[in-house]
Amino acid sequence: MNIPISSKALYRALNRTVLHGRSTQRITCMCTQLQATEETRTNHANIQMLSENLHSQIFKNTKPQTLSEEALSRVKQHLIKHGLWDKTSTKAEPLTIDLPKMLGNNIGDHFEEIAKERTKNYFAYAEHMSNSITSIPEKPTQWLYQSGWTKYETDGAVKTVKYPDENVMIFDVEVCMQAGNVPILATAVSKNAWYCWVSHYLTDEGCHIPQDITPDSMIPMSGEDLSKEKLLIGHNVAFDRSFVKEVYHLNDNGIRFLDTLSLHVCVSGVTNEQRNYMNQKNPASVYEWMNHGSTNSLAKLYEFYCHKTLDKSTRDLFVEGNLQDIRESFQLSKTFNSICVEHSLRIW
Repeated sequence: MNIPISSKALYRALNRTVLHGRSTQRITCMCTQLQATEETRTNHANIQMLSENLHSQIFKNTKPQTLSEEALSRVKQHLIKHGLWDKTSTKAEPLTIDLPKMLGNNIGDHFEEIAKERTKNYFAYAEHMSNSITSIPEKPTQWLYQSGWTKYETDGAVKTVKYPDENVMIFDVEVCMQAGNVPILATAVSKNAWYCWVSHYLTDEGCHIPQDITPDSMIPMSGEDLSKEKLLIGHNVAFDRSFVKEVYHLNDNGIRFLDTLSLHVCVSGVTNEQRNYMNQKNPASVYEWMNHGSTNSLAKLYEFYCHKTLDKSTRDLFVEGNLQDIRESFQLSKTFNSICVEHSLRIW
């Protein structure tokens, strides 16, 4: 396919940062690099196209397309109808420049290869978690009531840690809606251990949640080395990630997130109209597509993929209750938080 473009527009585009592999290369187009060494390429409508030099690099191994006389006639009549046929325009000088070596045979291949290179470690972490489902350690029967992170190891050891030292985890965050938009509880699990995080606003009864939220209210997921790679998997993870401390750093970090809800939408999601129909208490008819799709809540996905039900009545404690209610029912609240992690893991 031929794409009309002016040399000035391409000059500006090439003068920006171009991603290539792991490095970032800046291509600066100096005037000496612009050479009018070939004839201007135009299509049948006399619209200027990419120069032969650029076209051969961007669309290599692609044969020029030809139009039939009938197709050309339709194009001409359409342009005549809108007063656009046989118009003259200023032609820019053809641009000759050597682009960075393309990965693959076309632009699609090029950026797909770059994406694979940049995400290969996280893809490996995701596969590792998938292969570890059967070896996840037993969930603790009692949770330690102390602020910060607590690690529950496979040998029964319980220790305080600053953050989970894992490359990949399933995690879930709970918020007390009546207390404010801050995380109260979080649970994470890996192949090696369970992790429990408790906010100091919960353990310190004299500590009140301020109106202006600070980073100290958020959940730490890594140490001082922000570049360390880590994959966090969750259901509707956009909600959970908003309470992770590292995402608010001005500098980039190595934490990435993977959403089971988004993956479900790709595989067995439903449209808005279908969701509204499925949410009716007594739908007029049952259609075949209803057996192959599900709405997006964790409970519905657990029922759809695992054929089991999730009792979410405890969630009302986080919606209607206050911090004191959660303190008095800490073990119940923490168990519910951990069950959400378990079910996210099964869906995963």
